[in-house]
Amino acid sequence: MPERFIPELQYATEKDWANASWDADLETDDGIREALSKVRHTAIEKFMNQMRPALQHYLDENNDVLPSDLLAIKPFFTTPV
Repeated sequence: MPERFIPELQYATEKDWANASWDADLETDDGIREALSKVRHTAIEKFMNQMRPALQHYLDENNDVLPSDLLAIKPFFTTPV
């Protein structure tokens, strides 16, 4: 369903898609939803694994004060987001 742009799915690899669909029933709406849920969960985990060090770096540079806007963390990612 490419018309439903879900930003976090950009972090999903072909292997993630294959793993999510391995035992899914892709002939039913429920099976498709379950497979998509697995892929989204995996992609979110990958993003969070990138966000943790970026947030820590931000905190180190800003005396452990949380940002008022999440966009303030953007320059601290090692790969662009």
